[in-house]
Amino acid sequence: MASPTTLLVLRILHLVAGTLWTGGAVFIAAFVLPAVRSAGPPGGAVMRALTRRGGAADFIAVLALVTIASGGYLLWIDSAGLDAGWLATGWGRGIAWGALATIAAFLLGILHNLPTAYALGRLGAPSDAAGRARAARLGRRLALGTGAVAVLLVLATIAMAAARRLG
Repeated sequence: MASPTTLLVLRILHLVAGTLWTGGAVFIAAFVLPAVRSAGPPGGAVMRALTRRGGAADFIAVLALVTIASGGYLLWIDSAGLDAGWLATGWGRGIAWGALATIAAFLLGILHNLPTAYALGRLGAPSDAAGRARAARLGRRLALGTGAVAVLLVLATIAMAAARRLG
């Protein structure tokens, strides 16, 4: 069993990182990407600035890792090592569904959104029609993926917030 201080630190890390990750995903999906798209070519400069190494995309990836690592450890502690009896409770099912949605969001972000954002950033400001068409395609792809991540994270938050009531 972890000490009360360890549990407190883990909960704070999980809640703060998860809140920032979820809020960031919703903000980017609902406001940043539509604004970048409507700005036209100057929006490309904004995307390049956001996707530079050490930029927003990397920061969000770190938040995701902290959320998942701290949440995974809390899940292990709360479930007594993923005990089937605990996982069969309403509390266990709610947390497990939230964890699955979170992991799906992470995988989608790392395997789809991050490479797409970097490809868009590397593309620069295309001057030919083919380059502009590629940029538009990548932008739509990123918007769709980011929207999906935001929805998954909101669902994960709802599942975990409701889990205690299900128990």
